[in-house]
Amino acid sequence: MLGPSMLKAVSGLYKYSAFVLLSVLFSAFCFYGLMIVYFLVSDGWGAPVTLSKGHELVVRAEREISDLRVNLNLVGQRLSEAELEAAKAERAIEDARVLISYVANTIDQEVLTREAARKTIQVNLKRIEKVKKAFDKSVESGVLTENLDELFAKRLINRKSYSAGTLGALEAEQRLAGLAGELDRARDEAANFESMIAMLKSLSAQLASDAPLSTITGSSADLVLLTKQAVDARSALDQSQVQLASAQSRQKLLGQSKALIEWQIGEQLATPLGRAITSRIDVVFVPYSNSHSFAPGTPLYSCSLSILLCHEAGKVGQPIPGEVSAVHPFFGKPIRGVFVETQLDDPDAASEEIIHAERPPFFF
Repeated sequence: MLGPSMLKAVSGLYKYSAFVLLSVLFSAFCFYGLMIVYFLVSDGWGAPVTLSKGHELVVRAEREISDLRVNLNLVGQRLSEAELEAAKAERAIEDARVLISYVANTIDQEVLTREAARKTIQVNLKRIEKVKKAFDKSVESGVLTENLDELFAKRLINRKSYSAGTLGALEAEQRLAGLAGELDRARDEAANFESMIAMLKSLSAQLASDAPLSTITGSSADLVLLTKQAVDARSALDQSQVQLASAQSRQKLLGQSKALIEWQIGEQLATPLGRAITSRIDVVFVPYSNSHSFAPGTPLYSCSLSILLCHEAGKVGQPIPGEVSAVHPFFGKPIRGVFVETQLDDPDAASEEIIHAERPPFFF
């Protein structure tokens, strides 16, 4: 059996243990109550989160960046196609200009040839008019038959000579009629050459201008091929110019789209979620009700006992766009808020349950 001294010692130990236990329970109860009061009244707390590859938000950001890169590749392919089409159109324009130059030179040569022929016809026309005028005068005056009648009446020529002279006069009249027909044909030919020369000059002027070709009329059979070549050459030039303008317009739009997508990719990679794809990024989940306390540059405090024994751990960075859902660190209910980037001087603060903005909860 225990002596009185041992019983007293055991009794004292029991009392001391009970006191310590009650003190611990009371302290825990007080701390629990203090935590409840803090979370009910405080708006300066947030929950640290470490973002890295594999996190749901990081995976979503990586997928969005991948989609942008796919779109960038598609736009790049279309831009290359537009550049190739523009290069082909430029070559087609050069070929069409060479063909137009060839056709224009041919037209100029045709104009020179027909002007020379027209001058020859005009000279012949004047000669025929002079000859016809002389024949007309002789026939109208009766000189061709008057002397024959007088000579035959005086028996100076026989009937054979008289008949021969009369036949000559008839031939002269027939020749006169032939000259009239020849004169009409020469005039028609001269007019035809005038029309062809005018048509060729008009065609040459239209080829030299940028205006569309008008309807070409009055083309003779020997100029149909030349006219068709001119029309085809100008049509090829106009079509190539339209294709070039279309390709250049698409190049401009696609270039703008490419620059925009590249800018979007750069912006996404510069965000915390984008940087978290390749490295660790420390952020804080901030409920909407506390967001006003987490302005960029605000100091952050980490505490050894959640809300006690605090020290400065860093400062607040830029907010991350997008809504985030999380569980309340004390009450366990779902809450909504945003992520805010942090610049931590104490890496261990990222593993704490909560972090505080502006000041320590109880100023120590």
